[in-house]
Amino acid sequence: MEERTHELAALNEIATLVGQSLDLSQIMTAALDKTMVVLGYEAGAAYRIGGGQTSGAGEEIDGPFLEPLAQRNMPSVLSGPLARIPVKGSRVEEAGRTGLPVIWDVQHHPNPDIRKALQAKGSARASVRR
Repeated sequence: MEERTHELAALNEIATLVGQSLDLSQIMTAALDKTMVVLGYEAGAAYRIGGGQTSGAGEEIDGPFLEPLAQRNMPSVLSGPLARIPVKGSRVEEAGRTGLPVIWDVQHHPNPDIRKALQAKGSARASVRR
């Protein structure tokens, strides 16, 4: 019961901030901070889905991608690999399709650079929530 009260208090704080600011970056940073506290995570990132590039004829060249809005305690080596993540085939696509959180062991991350950086940071699990 106490844990649920803590979660609801965090959601209330996020809702209050959303009502006070129109700055998406500020809102997402505060939401990330609160989410990390509730989940007990030491590092995290929040992304938005950006559009893909289109050709001169209006055809999509690449699909939508994740664009970082806020990051906390992420290894600097990840700034390149995490700067533009394709949605197609990703854990985010899976979470969006199923409507459920996706949690996996870092040792099974498909990108070796990200896997090594997270393991060096001491991370054991990664997750994506819709």
